[in-house]
Amino acid sequence: MELTILKTNLIYFGIYFLEVKNILDRNNIIPGRIMKGYEKAKLDSELYTHFKTFIKNDLPDCFSQDIISKQSFISHKNKKIETAWTHSLLKINKTIREEISIDIAYIENGEPLFSFIYFPFKDILYLSIYKEKNYKINKFSMKYPIFMKSSFKEIFKEILINYKYNNALVMDHSNEERDFEDLIISKYAKTVSKVIKKFGSETFISIVEGESSIFVYPLPSFVWNLIPGAMFCINCGFNVKTEEEGKDLDLSFVYSPIPPYIIERK
Repeated sequence: MELTILKTNLIYFGIYFLEVKNILDRNNIIPGRIMKGYEKAKLDSELYTHFKTFIKNDLPDCFSQDIISKQSFISHKNKKIETAWTHSLLKINKTIREEISIDIAYIENGEPLFSFIYFPFKDILYLSIYKEKNYKINKFSMKYPIFMKSSFKEIFKEILINYKYNNALVMDHSNEERDFEDLIISKYAKTVSKVIKKFGSETFISIVEGESSIFVYPLPSFVWNLIPGAMFCINCGFNVKTEEEGKDLDLSFVYSPIPPYIIERK
């Protein structure tokens, strides 16, 4: 995708991500606060509804209005993704953490085009142009107002991987995955030099930033949780495979669910 076209799209998405911060503020979503189950369900619903309204009213007609997410899962079960958005809020457990993110990907004719991972509390936005490059912008809400007056490359910094730990294993330390940590560590102990624990989409970013080179997700997952982050890793020369059999995952399908997977260098 040409940078000029991408910049136009980012003008729209900048408005969306700034509104995400406003929604979190209105719901008193702050790091460290204990969140009740009904609050999380309400927040998930509000963010999904806002995104649905956003792509319908604010994006050019050339984009699909179809959304694949937890909220629309039943209607897409076992269907091949042709042209659609994926949308998810990762990762809110009982205690709200700084690492929660909004993950978005756009798929056209069965192939991902681009994805965003936005960490609202850190105010960091990551952008992946599939099979091309990854970008990062720090202090997004501060820099966005000058975005339209600046060149793309002045605002976004291209991510160039610098491997500090060539054989580090990254683990998702969220609530559901913690029970599998010892099992996975023991399985890969002889092949890794270090174990890093992250939360939600920071596991993908740890690979992109060069902190780790292996990520194992031990539970069934869904396409809206995997595709945005996997695109970043694929751009960096990594494969996404089933953890048990080592088969390549076809990211053009909605699995129900996606089996446990591993991301590692080719």
